[in-house]
Amino acid sequence: MLASTLISSDIFPLKKTDTCEGALMFMQDWKVSHLPVVFDGRLLGYVSANKLADESPEDRIESFIAPLVDLKLSQTQHVFEVLSMMVEAGFSCLAVCDEQQIYVGSVSVNEVLGHLAGSSLSQPGAIIVLQMNPQDYSLAELSRIIEYNDCKILNVFVHANTLSPAHILVSLKLNKQTVSSVIQTLERYQYQIFSVHQLETTDANLDKRYSWLLKYLNT
Repeated sequence: MLASTLISSDIFPLKKTDTCEGALMFMQDWKVSHLPVVFDGRLLGYVSANKLADESPEDRIESFIAPLVDLKLSQTQHVFEVLSMMVEAGFSCLAVCDEQQIYVGSVSVNEVLGHLAGSSLSQPGAIIVLQMNPQDYSLAELSRIIEYNDCKILNVFVHANTLSPAHILVSLKLNKQTVSSVIQTLERYQYQIFSVHQLETTDANLDKRYSWLLKYLNT
């Protein structure tokens, strides 16, 4: 899944002459808190709902554009990169530009979650987070241990541990909800269990799923 396939058919960019009131109405309609501003086909930056809400409704948004022209997606970036950029920036909508830096569309968290709805991220299963030294990480070894317990790894995220910079956190999404035997085996091999999570299988609303996704990526 690439950014080019996630572009929203509903969201269009703002013009610098748009008013704060108009921009906020669009954000409300499209359920985003950020929108790109484009002039002459090129990204000028973004405006945020929090900023515009404090301004006069009749004011033009030109004065409130954050010139974040480097905060954009290429058409060939993978959905995992899209998610990572959204989480890191704290943005609910990002612009997509082509190789000539021409604006081609926007991707919102709604589109990302919609495309992920049928993926392994939304399938039932536990998430085990391990803390370890970077040199101790071996996906082959972890797969062997997991599969020994008649279980499969559906997704893996490796990320820094901000509370312990010398370590990394490895999040393993498994295909089973009950993973006590997996945990016991991992502990027997001297792996440190940082946390264990259960993914809800009910049809939660989009905001709830987005909150879980942010927690999943930033555990």
